[in-house]
Amino acid sequence: MHREKILEVQGLTKYFPIKKGVLSRKVDWLRAVYNVNFSVDKGETFALVGESGCGKSTTRKLLLRLLEADRGQVFFKGKNIFKLDSASLRELRKNLQVVFQDPYASLNPKWRIGSIIEEPLRIHKIGSPAERRARVEELMSMVGLYPEYYNRYPHEFSGGQRQRIGIARALALNPEVIIADEPVSALDVSIQAQILNMFKNLQEKLGLTYIFISHDLSVVKHISDRIAVMYLGEIVELASTCELFQNPKHPYTRALIASIPVPNPAKKKAFKQLEGEVPSPINPPSGCSFHPRCELAGEECKRQEPALLDLGEGHLIRCHRYKEKK
Repeated sequence: MHREKILEVQGLTKYFPIKKGVLSRKVDWLRAVYNVNFSVDKGETFALVGESGCGKSTTRKLLLRLLEADRGQVFFKGKNIFKLDSASLRELRKNLQVVFQDPYASLNPKWRIGSIIEEPLRIHKIGSPAERRARVEELMSMVGLYPEYYNRYPHEFSGGQRQRIGIARALALNPEVIIADEPVSALDVSIQAQILNMFKNLQEKLGLTYIFISHDLSVVKHISDRIAVMYLGEIVELASTCELFQNPKHPYTRALIASIPVPNPAKKKAFKQLEGEVPSPINPPSGCSFHPRCELAGEECKRQEPALLDLGEGHLIRCHRYKEKK
């Protein structure tokens, strides 16, 4: 069944300058995101996973145009967001909202939660004060908070409740896409399950599209439709969630799956756990960026950068061990 593409990312690349000295001269460049390509269908949950520093959060900022890309394009419903003027970009951001990682740092401690949730409505001059109040109370009920909490401050809530406030704020403008950047990593495991279930319920009720960013494959397994695995700024494997867990191809993906804790100590791991450190993004390895940590690496891996190959059924991989399906 053909699904409408709501977001398309083509060749997205971002380098950050490394500056030193009194005059802050550029001495090198850090490769944060390199030649990233993917698309997101309307109504699906697309996950970006990888170790810390792999470029997930930088990708999020580029998608929202909070950072300007060095190369590449991002299309939202066919419009290139990098070519929009400030007025058009302001309108676009009604449809692209964010849920942040830290539910403590993302809320202004001096504001009451009613004002925090109402802020997007005020900025975009939507509704009268009474209409905005009614909308905020509706959003609070939607995310499992009592409307009577309207005048309370963030410090009066637990971490899970604060994240619900952040989600309510993200929903205020009826967005089509929500980018959730590690939204449950700061929460207790039992609370994580509640928040993930709420994400799924809201998606069914409101027809939302999610880009879910996480370092934890066990979290995205239960919420995502497709998963893209990032390593050192690149996507190294992309597949449906079921395919990725049942038939992982890339050695890095296998290592991530092996790192998921198993509650049964007698159960043997299916894949070998990864050793070694992530190379510096300031001086990435030649050829395949993963080859210094890959036990299967050969001479070709050290010399030549692999292309992102299509193995069929939407399963993409960046590895010399596989050949593209014709």
